[in-house]
This record gives sequence, C-alpha cells and structure tokens, in this order.
Amino acid sequence: MPWADGTPCGVDKWCHRGECVSRRNLEPVDGQWGEWGRYGECSRNCGGGIKRKYRECDNPAPKNGGNYCIGERVKYRSCGTRECPPGSSDFRYVLIPLYRIKALDCLIYSK
Repeated sequence: MPWADGTPCGVDKWCHRGECVSRRNLEPVDGQWGEWGRYGECSRNCGGGIKRKYRECDNPAPKNGGNYCIGERVKYRSCGTRECPPGSSDFRYVLIPLYRIKALDCLIYSK
C-alpha cells in the first residue's frame, strides 16, 4: 500500500501520488481564497444577533509546502436588531442555566 502524500520515504524525498519523489522537484503552491459564501441564518430574531459567511483557502489550496491564505475566513454582520416584544425572555437568562448545567456535567465527569 502506498504511503500517504507528504510522508517522508527517503533522504530529501516524500510520497506524492503513490510515488517516492524528490522534495526539490515539487513547486510550492501558495493558497488563495475562494469566493465568499452567503450569509447564514441570524442567531437571534430580536434583541441583536449575528450572521456569518465563510470562504475557503481552496482557489487553489496550498500544496507542496506552499503558504496558507492570509486574511479573514469569516465575516460577521449584525441582524435581528429590532427590540424584542414586551414579556419575551432575555436570551441571557435562558442561556445562563444551560451553561451552569454544562459546567456541572464537566465537573461530574472529570472526577
């Protein structure tokens, strides 16, 4: 079975596409960012939330020791900024008990 790509297989050699080749013959390719995706759903529908969109370092992806992309991979946008209706639960009061339960679980399972 051939070694995985990038695995050393000799002095100054590594496996590339199932063959043991010289590292010196492979030209490094620096990664470049692909297109931005669309913004996802808003994290909250009132009281202030965020949307995120992503891009990947795949146009092309780095290879042969080339550099990974530099810059932002994620962008954020505020959303759901209208005031919540009177009497609705504040999300912090909903999340705090959930956090405490999770923290308690961690304490129990770490013993």
